[in-house]
Amino acid sequence: MNNFEFELNMDDSYKNCETIDEWGMAMVWAGDYGAEYNLCLQDGDNYSAIYFMKYDDETDYWDTDCSCFEHYEIDFNNPNWKLELKETMYNFVINIINKEK
Repeated sequence: MNNFEFELNMDDSYKNCETIDEWGMAMVWAGDYGAEYNLCLQDGDNYSAIYFMKYDDETDYWDTDCSCFEHYEIDFNNPNWKLELKETMYNFVINIINKEK
């Protein structure tokens, strides 16, 4: 986990959101691999997930693989939600990398 960087783009103010579909609410990356968190709440359902990303040297952009994801719901009532999200995102990327080997 030491080689990973983490960026969080949300706070407790999202606790009361009922409808939202925002990408990049949290991101982790290390080398050419990473993940981004999509916070997606619609009609009382939670479709939020962590999506795998890979860096493309040719385009100099991060490509999000929408077919490679893990559903993940944040419990904003949990005081450790930020740390748990960070750890889950790290583990998600590590598991994908290990499967590719």
